[in-house]
Amino acid sequence: MTKNIRGVYHTKNGKYKACIGFKQTRYWLGTFGTFDEAVQARVAAEQVLYEGFLKAWHQWKEHADRDPAWARENPLTFDVEKVGGEFVIRQE
Repeated sequence: MTKNIRGVYHTKNGKYKACIGFKQTRYWLGTFGTFDEAVQARVAAEQVLYEGFLKAWHQWKEHADRDPAWARENPLTFDVEKVGGEFVIRQE
């Protein structure tokens, strides 16, 4: 029996699919032969997207706290795109 892991689903053919949502977009991570492989893909995507966003936000917040005028002129931008199976993050 497998646990319920957000973004990991058992398919009718016995395989597992994994996906992740970020900023109102669902990203397909792939179809995997085992539950553990699908979970690993999901966890890796979480690290890139969620932890990457938190790191960017904390850096932006530090600068914003020191210079509120800068913060008003430079809102945090953190855009994600999947290119060639890899996540590409653009932040300004």
